[in-house]
Amino acid sequence: MPLTHLKPKDRQKEYVPVYFSPYIRLNSLRALMRQHQCDALVVIPGVDSRFSTGASQVVAFLLFDLFETHNPYIIRSQFEMDVFEDFIICIKQNEVHLYCNAVNHTLLVPFTTHWPNVRVHCASESKMSNIDEYENYKMTVFQMLVKDCKRLVVPCLDMCGAMGKENFTKMMIEEWPIIQSYAFDTEHQCSREFFTLSRDIIDIPHELRLLVNRIDPVYLETTLVRALLSFMGTFESIYRLFDSLVESKQLSSRANPNEPLFSLYQHSAEIHGLLPPYLLYGSDSSRQNLVAENIESKSSDLQMLVESDHMVIRGYEQPSGIVCERTNFIQQPNNASHLTDRTLRSEKKLRQIYSKLLDILWKTTEAFNDADSDLDQTVFSAQNELKGHLQSESFSSLEVKLTYPWKNPTDAVTLAVLSGAVYDIEDIGGSSMGSVVAADTLIISTLRLNDICLSRKVINLTATIPPTCIWTRNPIPIDMTQINSDKKPIFNEQLDIILAPANTPSSITVTCTCFEDYVIISGKRVGISQIELSNVLHYRPVDMEQPELLEFTLVSSDITRDFLNSALKCCILDGRMDGALEKFQNPTKFSDTETVRTGNNSASMSIWLMLKPKTKAKRLFLEQVAPVWRAKGILRQSDCLPNRQAIRAAFITTVLSRDTQSVLSDLRGLSFSQLKFDSATQAGLYSLNQLMTEQPSAKAWLTIHQSELRHIEASWSLDTIVEGISSAYDYALCCGIHLKSSNVPPPDSAWADEILSVLLRNSEDKDISLLWTHSATNNESSLAETQDNICREMRTKPLHITVVCGTVGSRKDNVVKNVVDLVKEDTHWIQILPATPSDISSALETAVKEYDALLWSTTESYVQIRGILLCPGTCGARDVLKAVHRLSSNESTKQLVHRVRIGCVVTCVDTRAVFIDGGRMTFPGLLEMLSEGWTNYILSTGPPKSQQVAATKFGVKMEDVEALLHSVNPKLSQLPAPEGHVDRGRILEALLDEEAFNGPGLKRARLLSYPSLNTTLGNPRMHAVTLRFARPVERVRFTNHLKAIFANLKPWPFYGNLYSITGQIGFTGEPDKIYDVLHLTLNGISRISVNIDDSDSSPKRKANKPFWLTGILAAPPAPSKESDEWLSNQFANWLRKSAPQQEALRTPLRLSDLSKADLEKIHEKYHLHPLPAGWYYTGSYYVNMNGDKSFQHPNFDAFVQEYLEGENTKIAARNARIMNHPIPDLFSEPS
Repeated sequence: MPLTHLKPKDRQKEYVPVYFSPYIRLNSLRALMRQHQCDALVVIPGVDSRFSTGASQVVAFLLFDLFETHNPYIIRSQFEMDVFEDFIICIKQNEVHLYCNAVNHTLLVPFTTHWPNVRVHCASESKMSNIDEYENYKMTVFQMLVKDCKRLVVPCLDMCGAMGKENFTKMMIEEWPIIQSYAFDTEHQCSREFFTLSRDIIDIPHELRLLVNRIDPVYLETTLVRALLSFMGTFESIYRLFDSLVESKQLSSRANPNEPLFSLYQHSAEIHGLLPPYLLYGSDSSRQNLVAENIESKSSDLQMLVESDHMVIRGYEQPSGIVCERTNFIQQPNNASHLTDRTLRSEKKLRQIYSKLLDILWKTTEAFNDADSDLDQTVFSAQNELKGHLQSESFSSLEVKLTYPWKNPTDAVTLAVLSGAVYDIEDIGGSSMGSVVAADTLIISTLRLNDICLSRKVINLTATIPPTCIWTRNPIPIDMTQINSDKKPIFNEQLDIILAPANTPSSITVTCTCFEDYVIISGKRVGISQIELSNVLHYRPVDMEQPELLEFTLVSSDITRDFLNSALKCCILDGRMDGALEKFQNPTKFSDTETVRTGNNSASMSIWLMLKPKTKAKRLFLEQVAPVWRAKGILRQSDCLPNRQAIRAAFITTVLSRDTQSVLSDLRGLSFSQLKFDSATQAGLYSLNQLMTEQPSAKAWLTIHQSELRHIEASWSLDTIVEGISSAYDYALCCGIHLKSSNVPPPDSAWADEILSVLLRNSEDKDISLLWTHSATNNESSLAETQDNICREMRTKPLHITVVCGTVGSRKDNVVKNVVDLVKEDTHWIQILPATPSDISSALETAVKEYDALLWSTTESYVQIRGILLCPGTCGARDVLKAVHRLSSNESTKQLVHRVRIGCVVTCVDTRAVFIDGGRMTFPGLLEMLSEGWTNYILSTGPPKSQQVAATKFGVKMEDVEALLHSVNPKLSQLPAPEGHVDRGRILEALLDEEAFNGPGLKRARLLSYPSLNTTLGNPRMHAVTLRFARPVERVRFTNHLKAIFANLKPWPFYGNLYSITGQIGFTGEPDKIYDVLHLTLNGISRISVNIDDSDSSPKRKANKPFWLTGILAAPPAPSKESDEWLSNQFANWLRKSAPQQEALRTPLRLSDLSKADLEKIHEKYHLHPLPAGWYYTGSYYVNMNGDKSFQHPNFDAFVQEYLEGENTKIAARNARIMNHPIPDLFSEPS
């Protein structure tokens, strides 16, 4: 089966979140297995499970919707979908098995590379060409996967549709083809046991459903955002229907706004226990109808629209659980003189109550951002405050509540619905006018470090849906003469006005009619409002693509006007940048004495409008309005920064403008066939619903909310209990984070702030502010840099260490030796060479003390002191930082912690030694060392490209190995160092970089990945055993045993496998020579060469024991005295086989020990001896006088006994000689 069609024409990078999902999603499934006490979770998609929906959903969860996102690639490959779905995932507590084929292997590897202890069983192309061999191999692997598993989780049922309607039974999976094939062994033509009779099979669709729908970063980017944009498009469709409905003179059922709302709900299978949507007018919006569960009472007749002043709407998107509630108003036309005073006061009352409800909800949302606040207590305080504001009003009841659609309030990231309602409001006459409601869906992200709450951030998903809309029934054009008859407008164009409900900025388009002394703002959904002009500030950005901003400062009379209780209420913002930032940095806390949003601090309130670049409105404003207002002293240009929310709204507008232009240009270039395969969605473009309702694309939404997404990613990544961490200081040390401060020990809160700043680096406020002015940020940064330089000069410079790590056989020791030899001039090296990972702490302590001694003794200031650390075994930077943390726990070494800095970390890799276990598994610990943030470079220490072999000893192609290493961490640079030799130039310069390890991106990666790496199941550790001896070994025996090591490697868990041997030995018959030994099992290197240097400079050589060998063996993860002794004995016994062997003592011969050949030889020797009387020998046989005939000598038994006595005498003499001259044990002391 040729694979040429598999290679994509345009090789694009596959994005797999390195910090978060590869570990947490897999570990979450393992947690379910432990909860149900199962041995394994087996996922079988495709035809082998009869296209099980449950299996497909788990595959989509684990592999990030692989088949949906790669659908065009699969279609181009010209293979059937069944071939791509032919794989099995078996998750066990300590390993993961993946069965796949040569076709889907290229798709699966980028998404499974990061799984710890993953074992890949891939059916080769040759096996796939023979269907019988292909199926036999699959069944062999499947049988091996489920062997010794007595209780299994097998996803089968649909987590959504079938849940609660169908119960799982074992017989459901007995119909699967792979289960039926398991029952019959085709190779031996015999029956096996039934799969379900010998095992306990369970399915847990409810738990899996809750797990799959947890709001992790991948779910948010792929599923929730898509549902949100569709939901917002539905709301926009409803509002557009209202636009046409209120403008028409007669009602039409064709323009019924109910249809989009209820069809979205009724065509969904998910049920979250939330109330269904509704659309009710006027008095129909009673509490009884709002809280009713039957959908029949959730809509009003269109005739109610004629008599009603307001309507309430509730949208509910399933299965995501997004909810939005709004109260909108319908006002009479501006010339409606028939309205009574009672009607006007009732309408005004509804708006005032709804305005106060919005104030409370927005204030509650802001208060949620305080990490120290209790959410339930905040909601309770908000409800009490709302009651206090509405004491003079008549209504039946009110409520403010926080609900969780997925019933997961304790998750690090959770979906919550904050809602408020005032039910059955009465007018002056005591009649019920209906209710007002408001609700928004929030994502609450809580960033915790064990029990320490570092930060909380709230995303209001539905904030861009206007808090309220005001439609004018049968509107007519605004008669300006009714407002001011002696003046004509100087400007009448459409501008964008900024809204920021709950500090979530957005904008809507309004008609701005400008006069010399006032401005009228009107719109189809915002009503009509008039602003008196007192002070207008004009802000111009540095980036000309950003819109310019106009700030209209409101006077007290404007703030108390009715328009502030209309659709423009959330347009009122703080006019000061410093005040806005202070409010953002210190979130609001509820107290009963506080005022609402537009309370006493009204003097600084403003309304903001945007002048978009390259628009007619901007040109006309600058030509016609600006000169007039500037002459009257109303308009002036400001050199300060605008309000934070205004800056962000301008940034969002720019992003959406660019997004729309790119989308439309891309759509023009797409053919119908490309659109048919949803290529627009793959490119991050608009869906049809988004395009028709002018919603942003998913890509644009993610760009706008990138700061919040960073917070969500950090919250999920740190949502794991990290052992040994009791404070932010501990966590910072373990991740290599240091404060830029003086020698005074900072408090733990400073470390928490530093961790938070690193996790949420590239603060969006600072970046966006640079688009407007450079003065404020540059002055602050230059001052901070000056102070930092002063502090850096005041404190002692730390010892910068280059950390060299790598797997067994990576020649990392050669790298250290080569770097030290190359850099000698004006440099003093402190070499740190711990023997075991547990010795790193003591080695660092010794190095720092040596460094301090050198600082005091060295008089030459030009001599630079550097440190270089060779990591033992398979430990890396994470183990070094753990050793630093251990130093901090000891009072005597606590001060040494801040004297050590890791400058650069390099990981040495020989591509020949990447895989073990038949090529099914990477070397334990390698992927963890290569994780982003924990290493700076990969040093390729294999042979040069010209001498490189085509494949490893297990048959894995070298190009596949390099692709694997690249997929683990695509940001890593691979530097050549053949056989560990480093040349002068950029490679050496990179290794000597003192700040490479402290880049902001690397620090953030370490903070995010440390919990997952720390909780990863323990890999076998590489234990070094050094044996010293004084006696030579036999060359032939030794070389034969070296060759046999690879063939004798054991499978998982590999304990006792010998992967490396180095040392110096002597051979029998060559007393004056010492040989250097280097044997690397996986690399295929085995060298025995004469040692030229006769000195005893080697630290492992001793005068009485000149020979030594160090073997690196696989050991259990937890060090113990028993396991170490067992490994030492095993290595010693292996080496004893190469020494001169003691001859074995022979036992005396017995008659039964003689073979037929032995008896024939004895007879041949004695057949002519004299015969007894009466016997004659004919030459062929023996005969006596009685006629008896025999082919043996008559005295043959005596001859045999004589032979046995003679041989036993020799054996006794030999045994005595051996016992008198024993060969000493290889490890015995020399005499």
